Amino acid sequence: MATAAIPRNEIENTMRMGLMIHRSQDVLQDVLSTQLLTTYPGLFDPSNGGKLFDILTDQKANQTLLQLKKMKVLNASQMKLLYPSGNPSTTVTLKDLDVTLTVVLLRNITTLNPKGSWENPPTSDTSMEAQIGRVKKYRNKFSHGGASLTDAAFQTQFTELKALLLSLSTIYSSDDYDKLLTDPLHAAEAPCELISTNLPSRTPELKGRVDLVQKILQHVENDTKLILLTGMGGIGKTSIAVEVGHHRKYVRKDVLHIDMRKVVNLDSVKLSLVQQYHPNQFLKDIYSDYQNKFTQTMSNLATDTLLILDNNDSVLNSHQQEFLQLLEEVMNSSKHITLLCTSRESFSLPSQTTVTIDIPPLGKTSSSEVLWGENTISPTDTETEALGEISEKCGHNPLALKLAATQIKLKTVQKVFEKMKRIKVLPSLQLPNIPASQGMLTCLEMSYETLNDTEKKVFRGLHIFPVAFHSKEVSEILEMDEDECESVLDNLSAKSLLSLVQNTYDLHPLVKEYAEFLAQTDSNEISHTRKKYCDYYIRLMLQLYIVDTVEASLFENMSKLVPHLHMTATLLKMELCTSNIQQKKIKINILQEIANTFHFLFLNEEALSIFQSVEVEMHTKFEGQPTEKAELQNNIGCVLHAMDKGKYKEAHDYYKKCLEIREELLGINHSDTATSYNNIGRVQQSMGKYKEALDYHKKCLEVREALLGPKHPETATTYGHIGCALKAMGKYEEALDYQKKCLKVREELLGPKHPDTASSYNSIGDALQTMDMGEYKEALDYHKTCLKVREELLGSKHPDTATSYDNIACTLKTMAMGKYKESLDNFKICLEVREELQGTKHPDTAVSYNNIGNVLSDMDMGKFKEALDYYKKSEEVMEEVLGPKHPNTAQLYGNIGYLLQIMGDYKGALPYLKRCHKLRKEILGPKHPNTDMS
Repeated sequence: MATAAIPRNEIENTMRMGLMIHRSQDVLQDVLSTQLLTTYPGLFDPSNGGKLFDILTDQKANQTLLQLKKMKVLNASQMKLLYPSGNPSTTVTLKDLDVTLTVVLLRNITTLNPKGSWENPPTSDTSMEAQIGRVKKYRNKFSHGGASLTDAAFQTQFTELKALLLSLSTIYSSDDYDKLLTDPLHAAEAPCELISTNLPSRTPELKGRVDLVQKILQHVENDTKLILLTGMGGIGKTSIAVEVGHHRKYVRKDVLHIDMRKVVNLDSVKLSLVQQYHPNQFLKDIYSDYQNKFTQTMSNLATDTLLILDNNDSVLNSHQQEFLQLLEEVMNSSKHITLLCTSRESFSLPSQTTVTIDIPPLGKTSSSEVLWGENTISPTDTETEALGEISEKCGHNPLALKLAATQIKLKTVQKVFEKMKRIKVLPSLQLPNIPASQGMLTCLEMSYETLNDTEKKVFRGLHIFPVAFHSKEVSEILEMDEDECESVLDNLSAKSLLSLVQNTYDLHPLVKEYAEFLAQTDSNEISHTRKKYCDYYIRLMLQLYIVDTVEASLFENMSKLVPHLHMTATLLKMELCTSNIQQKKIKINILQEIANTFHFLFLNEEALSIFQSVEVEMHTKFEGQPTEKAELQNNIGCVLHAMDKGKYKEAHDYYKKCLEIREELLGINHSDTATSYNNIGRVQQSMGKYKEALDYHKKCLEVREALLGPKHPETATTYGHIGCALKAMGKYEEALDYQKKCLKVREELLGPKHPDTASSYNSIGDALQTMDMGEYKEALDYHKTCLKVREELLGSKHPDTATSYDNIACTLKTMAMGKYKESLDNFKICLEVREELQGTKHPDTAVSYNNIGNVLSDMDMGKFKEALDYYKKSEEVMEEVLGPKHPNTAQLYGNIGYLLQIMGDYKGALPYLKRCHKLRKEILGPKHPNTDMS
């Protein structure tokens, strides 16, 4: 059986609230549509898609909007949407407006009262202006903080917002909103953004590196496993690696590129590689068992592939051992992979065939060619001599030469040379990561001096970005008009201080270090920049939860934020020690939201690290707010429960701490307390402690039935949990009763074509199949119904669909006059899917090996040797993954023992049978049906 997902109620509540916020945008757009029809008769027609062109050309509306821009009510991006190039947009429609812009238009260009109670209206005011203001307040609340909602808070706020929206528009009914409580939050997530098959642009006319590129290509073709390109910053390692990649692509070889500056967690490299080759798999399924999937994916690689890992300096400084282990795993898992890595310092992997190439400075001729650039007139003898002197001062470093070449283009060779001789670089500028060559620093200093004050401020501010960026981000963080900001960035790019590729700007690591040094000279400026940076990405993170809640783009867009959220968390943790109590609480709340986002993205190591930092801060710096501590302990428990090789015992301890606080403060009859009972029950079941799990699920049920009633999705889920625990304990009839109660509620509330309803069909089929009287025909019908729904909703290649094939096969095998051939066919379909999606070393795959062994040993022809081979494969995986003391492992020992007995190997059978009986008695108890059977 596939393992059920760990519940994350607070995150799910936030996501469902986000759906309501998204609906609120539709409602406000509907209100604006009605108001425009009234205010501008004949100018606005909703039937043409809600185009705003005629409204924007209206003289009065146009004047009002221009005035709002002067008053900075409308920003540059909003004006660009409405008036691109200064003219009314011919394409913009109502649907293009966000909540903020919609409210601005409602307030200023319709007949509504602009001086009404739009902000903080009194309770007694139920005017349209006041109701719109309240909706916007909800939207702002969830865009600027508190993206975690307990069950109680969620129910209250959902009800309040629903009433507001119903008072403003009838485009959605009360039932439409209520469906948001039960609609499945399932979506095929978008691919990881880390890996790119599109290489960065190659450097035009890569001077003096042709022979070096050919040398590297020769190593690639000779199957060298690891090629290291090392050398000082600015020497051109990335340009050379990219050039090699383009050569390989030209001869139709596979090339993948990862900018390691984007990597926060090295496991994300493995995840990205898996999804690169399995783009249609669900990310949540990849994350559930990515280690095995990674090994299998790489071992199945059949084409020669060059994997470029670029800019490894940071990861080598912070996680060198883990990085080297990653490289080992990549190379050991596939004979078709060649790694090409760039870093300033070299490293070694003795177990691999490694070639290290230290990139030398350019030769004199190539250096002069870079400095002279595209000038078609040959330099004079004097200029040639000066070019040589400049090259020497630049240390023949390509980056320094490029910076100097930009100055030569603006001035003359002689003037640049004279200036370089005059500039004395301060000792304080000799940063450890900047090459010792004074010429590099001289070129940076010289380029910086040519900037005006605005350009200098922007350049200093750019150090904050850990990865490439766009002008919109910079303009928001540095509080500039976007058009002006874009112009400044273009000027910096023209002076070679920035690179620009397809509207994306990037700082070379050396230039970034120089900008950071300059920024640190003004503590007020750098503090303000950091604050604006954090505010921007926190807001963006929370907005994504609202806008992209169930869209396929959520994972894609949220993944793009990971380096920025990691930087934000780092900056906030640095500031905790200098903040007062109130500021500290705000920062702690934000840190928890970032941790929740990492958990949402399955970056659980990062989430746990942040949560544990918050835990230490809460414990050592201030007491009080026990409900917040309970929430934190619950979150840590969820992360531990979800981590690879589930840390169930630690998760259980945190869940218990949370429960103790909730029972004391909220009482036992509270929805949050019920959630704690549920979480402890789930982790107990994961640990194989079925009796304890049942007790907690029954406590949860008692509270949920009292608070929510029996006809509620969460109550139905609890019925299902109780049924699973009872089945595991061998109480099959009771289990069936609870599963049928669960199904009845789900069919009524969710309908038959819903993943949760399909799970109920599956659970009932299981219960019927295992009952003493074996209702096999009915069980088979339920399993087939489940399979039909899952294939329609999830597709044929999905772990849950594979489980349905497995259950159908089990039922066919146990039916009267067992249908062994048909059973074996279904088992093999299941195994094929599990091996592809979950790998060979996964508990579910081990179950498939066991099941195929079972049916082979029972078939008329008695394929005992083949059956034993499958059992042995299952034994190897189960002992490694589940351990010897697990119910499934115990059952397998029994199967092997019985088979050896049938084959006449009594001496070999006895140890297995004894182990089976001993384990079942220890794990399940002496009165369990399976213990009696052994």
